[in-house]
Amino acid sequence: MNIRICSVIVAVWLLGSSSLNAQVELSLPYVNNAAPGSVKNLPVRVANFDSIVSMQFVIRWNPAIIKYTGIDGFGTLPNLGFTNFNATKAVDSGYVRLLWEGPNSFPGVTLPDGSTIFRLKYDVIGPDTSSTPVKFTEITYSFPFTEFEIVKVVAPDGTLAAFSEQDCRLVNGFVAVGYTVSADEPNDGEFEMQVAPNPFSDKTTASFSLERTSDVQVTVTDLAGRVIHQRALPGLNSGTHQLTFGREIFPAKGAYFLTIQAGSQTTVRPLSFQ
Repeated sequence: MNIRICSVIVAVWLLGSSSLNAQVELSLPYVNNAAPGSVKNLPVRVANFDSIVSMQFVIRWNPAIIKYTGIDGFGTLPNLGFTNFNATKAVDSGYVRLLWEGPNSFPGVTLPDGSTIFRLKYDVIGPDTSSTPVKFTEITYSFPFTEFEIVKVVAPDGTLAAFSEQDCRLVNGFVAVGYTVSADEPNDGEFEMQVAPNPFSDKTTASFSLERTSDVQVTVTDLAGRVIHQRALPGLNSGTHQLTFGREIFPAKGAYFLTIQAGSQTTVRPLSFQ
């Protein structure tokens, strides 16, 4: 069930012109070279967390790659504890829900940038070369519904602003089993990649640069890690290259991941087909 915190809510939905620096940020780390059988902790960190009074969202992963074992690291947010999560269902479902209500009055809760609000604990159960994104999202297609919403108090009279998934900066995580993947930039500068437009409804283009001739493997996966498109580009010359991905390769609207591996380096970018 969706949460609404105050008896009177004035929802102010932020416009696309909002400064990125003003957006509430949630982030998860990239975990490189995770060994099968190992235990990993994924801290959920915040930035621009200013005057917040409530949150609800879902974190999803592929349960065939990592197995949820628990949540800890509480203490930063008041009233946040184990009961704020669907912890029992998270063991096998591949997602965990958070429903949190903080002090319901001005000035709300403000945290320093980089604060960890909780940690997810996983066993790595996937084989070498497997991977999974760990993604902030919402669930509105099955009961109980959980919309993505972060609410802040913006005036002493209790006026609130509600942030949707599109209004926040979400830095999703990734677990790479037995290999190294770059979160934003390649580890040794071997290649860079940009995707535009993103989101897209017809087609999108990935532009990337190689400093040396490399064998390139291109893969598009869905959130469950299923491959929906793959192509090999052997002996691709150094320089700038572009790859276009049309709507025909995507089975449905939603979030996907583009992985381009050039030699020993791998870069991943999210794709949003709308």
